[in-house]
Amino acid sequence: ERQKRGFRLFVGKAGCVKCHAIADDAALFTDDSFHDTGIGYVASDFATENESPVPVEVAPGVTIPMEPAVLRTIGDPPEPDLGRYEITLEEADKWRFRTPSLRNVAITGPYMHNGSLRTLEDVVRFYSNGGIPHDGLDPMIRPLGLSDEEVAALVSFLESLTGDGIASLAADARSAAIGD
Repeated sequence: ERQKRGFRLFVGKAGCVKCHAIADDAALFTDDSFHDTGIGYVASDFATENESPVPVEVAPGVTIPMEPAVLRTIGDPPEPDLGRYEITLEEADKWRFRTPSLRNVAITGPYMHNGSLRTLEDVVRFYSNGGIPHDGLDPMIRPLGLSDEEVAALVSFLESLTGDGIASLAADARSAAIGD
């Protein structure tokens, strides 16, 4: 029942199906298009105003808030994360990344193009909160106001998209040399 509620949210209130499309003859759960969720934007130097502390896990189960300015002093500065723009050089493609399929999504974490979200619950809450607001944010991404139960139901549905032949798929993937 929880998975069914999650599916109804997926195609209804949450609107996930707009990007993670289901066709009449196939359910690939992607529109194969590119969207700006704000993840690339927030990782760039352009997202420094109104920064909130970032939760940093310093040990399993131990998280402390750190100021982004402090985090930027650790290690080398990250390369800009410009998404499709790096291929097209079209300004409108900045911070747009391809919509992935959701098949087997429960075993493919961490999530987002850069691995910045650890769990499916983190992903659902990210979208429920409306992504990272900025001028280029895809208009389909908006605050959803999902309750904790709705988040859990949506995660349950996403987990149900995992197939049975995972061990066989993994063995097949490892049978070829890297680069083939």
